[in-house]
Amino acid sequence: MDELLVCPRCDNYYQPLTSIGRWQCRYHPGNYDIEKGFSCCGRKVREVNYNRTYVLLGAAETFVPDPKGCTPCDCGSNLSTIHIDTIAQHIDKIDISKWKGFAYPDLYRSKYKYETRH
Repeated sequence: MDELLVCPRCDNYYQPLTSIGRWQCRYHPGNYDIEKGFSCCGRKVREVNYNRTYVLLGAAETFVPDPKGCTPCDCGSNLSTIHIDTIAQHIDKIDISKWKGFAYPDLYRSKYKYETRH
């Protein structure tokens, strides 16, 4: 329960058990197309800066971060739906009043999955 992990999307620390259902992170549920951007929102990845003067001065841009996600979700790489019975023994350690995507008996870990559940 005290284990802290780093979210691969937002680089924030989170605890797996206490962060579920809070949607404190963001992601793109759609696919990426080079011409059109993400299918969910149309945002595109910024191109690397190849300014000749910039390069001649010795600078190099080697990392371009993905655009911030358009859909709220939980931190972590696993966004699969959680059945309430699988976390029943830990329910007293979780503040369920902060859950955003709960439709008994399932807890949805992203707004997209919650809104498209049936």
